[in-house]
Parts: sequence; C-alpha cells; structure tokens
Amino acid sequence: MKIKYTLLLCFLFSSISIHAEVPNFELLNERVNKNEESTDDLYNLAMIYRYDQKSKDLGLAKYYMTIAADKDHPDALYELGMMFVLGGKVYKTDENGVSNTTVYWEKDIERGEYLLLDAASKNNVKALVYLGYEYILGYTLNQDIDLGISCLKKAAELGDQTSQLYLGNAYRYGNKVPKDISKGIYYMEMAAKQGSEEA
Repeated sequence: MKIKYTLLLCFLFSSISIHAEVPNFELLNERVNKNEESTDDLYNLAMIYRYDQKSKDLGLAKYYMTIAADKDHPDALYELGMMFVLGGKVYKTDENGVSNTTVYWEKDIERGEYLLLDAASKNNVKALVYLGYEYILGYTLNQDIDLGISCLKKAAELGDQTSQLYLGNAYRYGNKVPKDISKGIYYMEMAAKQGSEEA
C-alpha cells in the first residue's frame, strides 16, 4: 500500500502545471507590484517561487499561493492544501533578496483538508484524486471509503483516467466497493475512450 501511495504522490506532483501562457517572471512581479495582477498571475508567481530552481523561495510561494487561494483560485487551493498536508520548510528572504533563513511550517492537516475540499468543490481534479485515494487508504486523513469513492467518481466524470481505471478495477474485483461488473465496465470504457491501453 505504501508503494501505491508513493506512486499517487508522484502522479500528483508530476501533473503540476503552470497556467497557460505564463508571462515572464519580471512581468508577473511588475503586475503584482502595481496591484494589476489576476488570480492566475498570483498562482503562477507562487508556482515559479515554489518550483523554479533559479527563483525558488518557498516563503514567497506560500505567501502568493495564500492570496490566490483566498480569492478562490482552485489550483491555488489545491497547492496550498498540499503544502499544509505535507508540511515543509520555508526559506525567508532577507532585505537584500537573499533566501537564507530556513523556517519550517508545521503540518496542519485540518487546514490542508479544508483547502483540498474547497478545491474539490470547484472541480479541481488533482484535489479530487488526492482526497479520493487519501480517504480510501487513510494514511493522512481519516479513512472514509464512501467519501473517497465519491471523490474518485467525480474525478472520473471530469475525465481523470487514473480514477476511471481505479474505479473500473475496484468494481470489477469488489475492492473497497461491492463487486459490480457493469460499473467496472462503465469506468473501463471511459478510460478506453481516452486511449488507455490498460483499460
């Protein structure tokens, strides 16, 4: 089970995307400094600060992600929720722009779950998939198999192939759900229509 959970986290973090046509870093900063930014700008700036090796500053990533999440940006809600569920360290930037002070932020699973549920309510597929597996497996969040299956069903209906395959196999073999071959076929056909070789 730990291997499946690790693979799930790898899947979720490998599917990280910065929104469509991302303006360059300087342009994003300029918009933010002039208070002309959109929520996508805040989210994209946070993602650059979080993942770009040249600009990495987790303190600023969390700061901008929080602002975007407070404005109900679904991807920002997901990212910030994951930051709280996983915990981590923040590099504080000093007055010279140097990231050198490390401060760890504690895991806050309750806040993370709240943010992830908010993202899921806005049809954020990554949040639905994470919550689905997490509720089914119960590693970090309290196990609630019915809620987990519900999250995966919603993700499957939104086109998530991983959820479609999981549900297809779950219903086929009666794993965590009552065995139902017709439902298994339904979800496998959904995945096959998207080109899944596994289906």
